[in-house]
Formats: sequence, structure tokens, C-alpha cells
Amino acid sequence: MKKHLDTWNHFLNESKLRVFDFDDTLAVTDADINVTRGDGTEFKLSPAEYAVYEPIAEYNPTTEEYINANDEVFSFSEFDSLVNPRQIEQVARIMQNVVDAELRDGAGRKIAILTARAPAAGADIMDFIQNVLQIDASMFELITLGSSDPQAKKKWIEDQIINLNMHDVLFFDDSPKNIVAVDELKAEYPDVNIVTRLVGYAEGGE
Repeated sequence: MKKHLDTWNHFLNESKLRVFDFDDTLAVTDADINVTRGDGTEFKLSPAEYAVYEPIAEYNPTTEEYINANDEVFSFSEFDSLVNPRQIEQVARIMQNVVDAELRDGAGRKIAILTARAPAAGADIMDFIQNVLQIDASMFELITLGSSDPQAKKKWIEDQIINLNMHDVLFFDDSPKNIVAVDELKAEYPDVNIVTRLVGYAEGGE
């Protein structure tokens, strides 16, 4: 773990855009994704399970797309609030280090929490970051995408590169799908230094 922290800390003084996922990256909660299949079967997925979940796909020759063979419907209603949130200390410490670096040298870093949660959870997340992680709201931007599509996170980061001329990006997320999506930007913007880090701390609790 110390080796990972030292590697990530190497980027602090060079950072322009620092992006942190929330669930299973900065915090772990007891919320689950409720899944209902076309046959009426229901089950739950934890955020960690959902991050790597691959529905059974069936090819539709008419639309030339792969569709969910089990007609699964995903409900994220439990994510409209924070259910028993606990910080993941290792990543929270990295975010605090980025904030401290910006306070120290004012190099113009943009620090963002980029979550798939809907805006309904925004107030709870802000309260958690300020009162548990003790990071002032003025030091970061919270973006609630309201979508679990990995392309939504990619697009938000791409917009920052295009509209704010970001040349150095560091992205922390627990979902391999999100990491793969953001990694696509490396080929699309070869002049931008983009570093992604897959986080795997949630299983260890705090």
C-alpha cells in the first residue's frame, strides 16, 4: 500500500485535474443495486459487485446491438441518500494531500468528485466530505451524473480537457469499466498526460 501511495503522491505537484469517484473509492456504504429480471427474479448487487457485473448479452441482428438477454432492470433508488457511509482512509488521504498541495502552492488544480449517483444524493455527499473527510467545499467540485454508463465519466473528463484546456489528469475509480472508458482518452488526446488508478480498498472497510 505504501508503494502505491508514494507513486500517486508523485503526481500531486504536477496535477491540473484530479478526479475521484465516490462509492467504493472515497467511501463505502450499505446501499445496493436492486435487479429485476424479465421472469420476475430479483436480486441485489453491491457497488463492488456491480462494478464488475457483466449481464448475459444477446445479439439483436435488427438493431445490430447486444441487449441484456435476461431483460434486467437496475434500480439505484438506495443511492438517493448515503446509507451508513464510512470513509476509505487511503484514498481520502490522497484527496486531502491534493487539497493540501493546492493550498500550499496555489498551482490551479481542479479537484472533482465524479459520481454516478443522481443529484438527490448531492447534499449527503457534500455533508460527508466536509464533516467526515473534513475537506472544505470550496476546494472541490461535486458532479452527480445520474448515470452509471462509463461513457458519462469519460465525456465529463473530455469536456474538461477541451473546454478548460486540461493537460494533466489523474482519475481514481473502483470500476474497471470506468477505467477502460477514461483510458480511451489517452489515444484520443495524446498530448494530455492521463493517468488512471483502479482502486480496490472497499473490501477492507475503513
